[in-house]
Amino acid sequence: MSKPKRPSFQVSRDAAPRVTSLVVHTAGLIFEIPAFRRAFDFSFLLTVFGSSLATTIATTLTKAFATNGTKRTNEGRFFSIREFISSIAAVRVRRFRLAKACSKTRLEGTEAWAECIKLWYEDKKRQEYPQSANTLAERLNSLRWCQRTLERAGIVEKVVLPKMPVNYHRHGGRKKSLVESGRRNELCEEIVSELRTVTEQYGTPFPSDAESFIRALADEMPPELLKSDEAFRSAIQRANAQKLGQIRSIAEKALLQSKTLFECGQSLVRSVPADLPEKINNAIQTFKRNRPEGLDVFFPPDNIAESTAALLAYSCEKTGGLIQEESRYTVYGVPEYMRRLYLRLGGKRQLTAMLGGDPTAVAATILIYLVDSGDNESVALALSPTCIEETDDSNKVRIRSYKARANWSPIVDTFEVEDETAAITVPQAIRLVIEMTNKFRANDPELADSLFIFRHFNDVSVAGEPFVRNRLRILLRDNGISGDGMHPGAIRESFLIDRTLMSDGSTRIAALLAGHSSDGRGVTRGYTERWPIKILYVAKIRTFQTLLDADLVFNGLGLEKALGTTKSAARALLAQAERTGNGLRCRDPMRGAGPTSKPDNDCEDAGAHCLQCSMRLVVVDAETIEDMLRTKATLELACPESEATNALRWQNEMLPQLAFATAALIKLRRSPHAALLRKVEQRLANE
Repeated sequence: MSKPKRPSFQVSRDAAPRVTSLVVHTAGLIFEIPAFRRAFDFSFLLTVFGSSLATTIATTLTKAFATNGTKRTNEGRFFSIREFISSIAAVRVRRFRLAKACSKTRLEGTEAWAECIKLWYEDKKRQEYPQSANTLAERLNSLRWCQRTLERAGIVEKVVLPKMPVNYHRHGGRKKSLVESGRRNELCEEIVSELRTVTEQYGTPFPSDAESFIRALADEMPPELLKSDEAFRSAIQRANAQKLGQIRSIAEKALLQSKTLFECGQSLVRSVPADLPEKINNAIQTFKRNRPEGLDVFFPPDNIAESTAALLAYSCEKTGGLIQEESRYTVYGVPEYMRRLYLRLGGKRQLTAMLGGDPTAVAATILIYLVDSGDNESVALALSPTCIEETDDSNKVRIRSYKARANWSPIVDTFEVEDETAAITVPQAIRLVIEMTNKFRANDPELADSLFIFRHFNDVSVAGEPFVRNRLRILLRDNGISGDGMHPGAIRESFLIDRTLMSDGSTRIAALLAGHSSDGRGVTRGYTERWPIKILYVAKIRTFQTLLDADLVFNGLGLEKALGTTKSAARALLAQAERTGNGLRCRDPMRGAGPTSKPDNDCEDAGAHCLQCSMRLVVVDAETIEDMLRTKATLELACPESEATNALRWQNEMLPQLAFATAALIKLRRSPHAALLRKVEQRLANE
């Protein structure tokens, strides 16, 4: 019996509403695909194409996304077309050539389009081949899919795309061996398992992104780090701090670029005569009668600076500081002229940045504040235009915000106005944003208390959490950095983790910086004992356990083997070994093994130096157990004051001794001498 044929389906016009129902048009050129729970912002098309053609392209591609491929596949296609269009917008000659070939509904001819594709591929190949050959191939294939989709819709002509070099696969990244992959997975699984246990102990939910964040960091670790558990975990600590620094650096760079554009724009506006905006307005209203010559007087094609100054001044005076959509000029018959004018002057996004309210500048300021303060994202968004308060120190200011979830309690941070280590500080960034957005607050009383205002073409909006998350993703992508596990909400955790690591595992410093509970056991403990910081604690315990396994000598048990000598010599050594007071004994305090000690003189370096000294001896008897218990109790009692008043001494001298005593006592509880430990504890408790 032959296999039945698969029925064929024909798409009719009646099926169109069913396809469009898969796509939701939210605003502007933003289209959402509910099945993917993902919105695609095609606003970048407006930097090259007119509004009508950009809308047609965005609609066509979004419908194709909804019916072809997975969410991840279509995100790759979207990123490829966006990267390609951005490369055109960045080069003036390419942008002008393509603009001449555009109509309202399609791209006429193939020469300009094919040349742009060829130049884009050559640029990418020069940058990424052969070290990232597979990535380049994926981008080219994604662009090829978009090209064919637009061909079938009749929007562009058929062109032949470049091909990858023969055997390009051999240049792909080094494949991880099964042993290496297995080792990475094993280490990651150990860390994740430990962290799940820790979060359960403290009654806090396990962070949903913790596992993916750790695995993403682990993939970046070189193979040689896999040999040591502690080295692997320490590398993850450093990678976490590096990610935090990357966000700050990228945001700083973006804000400085926006600042340059804004200052240039304001300078151009001030250079324009006061009556020029009114003259331009009259020329626009009489455009149908006088044709382009009437406007070319104000926007000379051969003088970019003069044209830009005139347009910016007109926008400030007549359109509320907004670069209007071309469609707003339809009534005067000017939309096509304005579209070409915008392209000639660098595009609407650049012109918008020159007037202020640039979304990138607003997002960058929020990110810089989050990184430098460690506050919640909601606290940053609650900042007002009057948040800066002067102090007695001219180089320091207080920045005040509020935390809604804490009954609107004030959150106050102190920042330096000038800092040699930063290209732009938090106070400077906030003052810049205030200056950029003052005109929007003046035009709309409802925005009077909002600091972070941005404008997306004709719309003026107040920044929210989705806006910050989206802009961070864009900034990371534009700088070629993976955004795995990096989102605004994680900056606070990374901040506290980073500051805690700087204080060698102490949560006290993080608590002071975060403005939380003074004993270090409030909200801060919940952050600092999450994934990365707990990795450090676990690694330290393991290090001490390894040390104790090698050096621990139980009184009277296997002395000759442990000390490498005869039993009588070992007993003599134990008899003359002196107590150091922190749970150790010294084989020979007159040897001069300490960093400041001299031979034949009594050692004066007792304390933290004993932990690394070659003369140390770990002996289990009632006296050393008593020393361990007293050391642990004394240091835990002194912890809050010492951390706050003498952090350096606490980190270098006291904390290592506390960690050693804790690890040794944990091991003793599981040893044959657990009964002796309980006996000493009972005796000390009765004192």
